[in-house]
Amino acid sequence: MQNLFLDINVLQTLPSSNINRDDTGAPKTAYYGGVVRSRVSSQSWKKASRDDFKARGIESSLRTKKIPSALEKELLNQEPSLNQEDAHAKTLEILKAMGIKVEVDKATGETVTKVLIFMSPGQLRKLADYALNNDKLDIKELKKLGKEDSALDLALYGRMLADSLNLM
Repeated sequence: MQNLFLDINVLQTLPSSNINRDDTGAPKTAYYGGVVRSRVSSQSWKKASRDDFKARGIESSLRTKKIPSALEKELLNQEPSLNQEDAHAKTLEILKAMGIKVEVDKATGETVTKVLIFMSPGQLRKLADYALNNDKLDIKELKKLGKEDSALDLALYGRMLADSLNLM
């Protein structure tokens, strides 16, 4: 049996504007139908969708390098008896087990991931719960939790981690 893929391309008329720029500040363009046309990157459309989800109250993922502080906060929320240092140590243990590299931001002194990470609030809750209820962290179980309970934007667009392509 052959796999069937449906690829949809959309042309949308927009008012005259520089809706999306390249790294030099010039409007993005593409040749289509033998004519130079304005182009909007897929990242730009995805950001607009995520902003719309938030405006409508739809839970969406965090897209940030500050996952360590979000996970620490979730650990402390689930287990108030933990102190800040223990929550920080547990967070570093979880991220290391998952293969996510961290560094200290020189400007703020905050522990951050080396790359932007997409993670839903549900995934943060499950990771914290798993870490609090298991003495030994299993990488296979952590990866499984990283794939469950995706927010709508993750379900639609997926995620890519440049440092760890096989992670989630």
